[in-house]
Amino acid sequence: MSKRDTASKNESMNLDLFYDDAPAAAPDSTASVTPPTESTTSAAQPHPALSDTAALFLLCERWVSRGWLRDLDLALVRFLDRETQNAPPLLLLGAALASHQLGRGHVCLDIAATLEAPDFALSLPPEGDDLNDPPPLPSHVLATLTLPEWQAALNHPTLISDGPGNTPLVVSHSGNTSKLYLRRYWQFEQTLHQEIAHRVSVDSPLNSSADRPLLKSALETLFPASDRLDWQKTPARSLPAARLQSSPAAPAPVKPPPWCACLHCCKPCNWPSPTPTRCAFAWPLPPAKPPHG
Repeated sequence: MSKRDTASKNESMNLDLFYDDAPAAAPDSTASVTPPTESTTSAAQPHPALSDTAALFLLCERWVSRGWLRDLDLALVRFLDRETQNAPPLLLLGAALASHQLGRGHVCLDIAATLEAPDFALSLPPEGDDLNDPPPLPSHVLATLTLPEWQAALNHPTLISDGPGNTPLVVSHSGNTSKLYLRRYWQFEQTLHQEIAHRVSVDSPLNSSADRPLLKSALETLFPASDRLDWQKTPARSLPAARLQSSPAAPAPVKPPPWCACLHCCKPCNWPSPTPTRCAFAWPLPPAKPPHG
């Protein structure tokens, strides 16, 4: 074998096995390009209901027919639009969703939470919907909407204010969100805040040095000394100490509830006011049976 043949053989052994020396294929001018689907094009465009009242009504009607909104929600939006002029569609949409949230047990519409996860925040579609030919989802309708844009639309002197007044809607700005209320429920919340603050700031008439021995005597009468935690004695001892107290839920077998012992402890005490004393109790859920006595 000659030196030339040996060099050629060694060169071939050092070739890059992954090198492709085939010429690059020319682009096929006849290749078809898949056009964007309706969902991809509409996702980048604002939904018409965000800027057009007629489109908003059509959307709400589809949601009502599907059972996603109530007839009452749509009637409220139509009433607000009929009684005012130039109401922003975003404001009307907010009113419809605030009414929808009220029907679900929420006192207001949290706008930031709604924009962050529309379907989850609004529970739409409702559980059990088979999603067979559904109307546009809230996440699709609100996909391009930003919080500043929605907040800017919540401005109409006849329909909305940020506090006391007679507008049907109230907006409350706090932190990085805004909450939209129907006025009645905003007023309920304000009244509740005021009553709680008042009760927290005023001492209980039973928290005096003259009444403490009476309370202690009543507790000893009702609850004999024990090393075990008594689910009635503990809240009954703390409840009379202030005008507003929260009592932990006792295990189901505990009967009667702690507030019965609380009333019994309060009975022998000397009240400074001649007017009858009112005791109010609130539960997060309705009790199985209403309290007696």
